[in-house]
Formats: sequence, structure tokens, C-alpha cells
Amino acid sequence: MQNPHHAECRQQANRQAASSTDGFQNPHPSQEEIIRRTPPRPLRHSWQRGLPPDEELGRLAREYLALQRELWPELADADWLPEPHPETVAHMVQAFKDQYAQPQFDPQKLNTLERLTARLNRIYGKQQSPALACCYCRYSCDNSDPVSIRDQLRNILRRARQELQFVAWALVFADYGISGLDCNRRGFQLACQAAEALATSAEATFYIDDYTRASRNTLEWLRLAARLRQQNVRIIGVSDGLTCRRSSARCSCTPWPCVRRCNTSSCGSGCCGEWRGRPSGARCWAGCRSATR
Repeated sequence: MQNPHHAECRQQANRQAASSTDGFQNPHPSQEEIIRRTPPRPLRHSWQRGLPPDEELGRLAREYLALQRELWPELADADWLPEPHPETVAHMVQAFKDQYAQPQFDPQKLNTLERLTARLNRIYGKQQSPALACCYCRYSCDNSDPVSIRDQLRNILRRARQELQFVAWALVFADYGISGLDCNRRGFQLACQAAEALATSAEATFYIDDYTRASRNTLEWLRLAARLRQQNVRIIGVSDGLTCRRSSARCSCTPWPCVRRCNTSSCGSGCCGEWRGRPSGARCWAGCRSATR
């Protein structure tokens, strides 16, 4: 006869073996077990790589409204800076997603901000009225903390208020979980196009928290700075003191160790830096000649 104790032991061993195959109790799961238990990631289009979940966008929208209502109490009404109610936040999230889905920034969207510009003119006067500006935020990978985006936005909005620049929600752009080495970031491309659209009539301002948020590719950074400078767009790095503008003959820009402040008064186009050790009379990346030393 079969010993009941032996039968119970075999059943317990079978249960342990079955439970170990799911990879949770097995300290050394096989590659097949890991692949089998890992849930597949949802399929996304290429342009959706930098688009965050709705929950994170909702946090960003609430942070934007709370700080802007504090910085601009004159606009804290139902039209431009309403209370962060769930309906308002949901509308802002959808507006951000709709804009992110477009491959090109639509300049016609600036027409919707004409009422805001008129409101600012009535409050502050036409001579001292704040101008519209855009901003861009980014963090590198999915393992980074999304709070970084909200921290960057807070720094940018405070700096913009000091310079009488109003950043509307339609001009807030961001990429979540994309490296700065990737030049094909949807939010970044939209931000550059929006800055160029703002600069059609006057100098526009493009805010970033620091230069690495725009790009970690040196060549791409040089192309970006030259492109926006030619379009009369001022680039402001809030945390690292980056300043690049077209109209200034003295422009401070120190994003790389090999670049220092440009003191060449003969450079009338306001180049953004002088390469260390370059020969006298050589051209910088902006096409300006260095002063003779």
C-alpha cells in the first residue's frame, strides 16, 4: 500500500515546483520564464515616445495653474488662469495631447492668444505689456523622476515673470523619457517652431531650464542656436545662465567647457561664445570673426 505521508509530500513538492515556474519564488528564473511573465508594453506610434500618461500631464497642468495664478494675479480668472478643477485640468491635458500629435506647429494657434494679448495691454499698458514666450522641458529616460519636469517648469515660469514674459499653456512643450541625444523629439521640434512663429513681429523668447534639456548633441546645439538666433529668438537657460540673442553684441553662453564669454565688441551679430585657443581672426560657429589680440 502507498504511504499517505509520501503521497502528501509528493503533492507538496509538485505545488512548489508549479509555483516556482512563474518566476516569483524561483531565485534563478530562466530567460524563458522572465519573458513569459513580463507583460508586453502597449504599442505606440513613434511620435508618442515622449508623450507621458494623462496622470502626469494632469499634475503638470495643476502645477502650471497654481504657480501662474500666484505670479499673475491679474489673470487669475475663468478665462486664462482658472481654478484647477478636474474639468479644467482634463481640457488642458487634451489640448497638450492634441498639439503633440501634430507634426508641425500651427501658427494659427497664436491667433487664439490675441484676446490674451489685448487683456495684457489693458492691464499693463501697451508700452509695458508682457510679451508671449514659449518653453521646453525634458527628462532623459523612463527611470528618471517625472517631478523633474515640474521643477523645470517652475523655474522657467518664475524667470519669465521677472522678465515680463507670459508663457501660455499652449506654448508649453515637453518630452518625457527621451534622451537629449535624440534630435527627433516631437516636443522639442514643436517648441522650436513655436518660437520662430512668435518672432515674426518682434524678438521672441525661448526658455529652457538648462542647455542640456534642449540637446546633449554639441553639433545639434550649435545648429539650434544659430537657427533661432537668425530667426530673432532669444534663448534663455534659467538654471545655468545661458543667454543667446541676436540683437546683442555681447552674449554670454557657457554651455561647454571649451566656450567662454564673448568679449569681442567687434562682433556685431552677437555670437554666443569664443572657442578657447582659436587663432586671431578665425571664425566662430556663428560666422563671426574673433577680435585681434
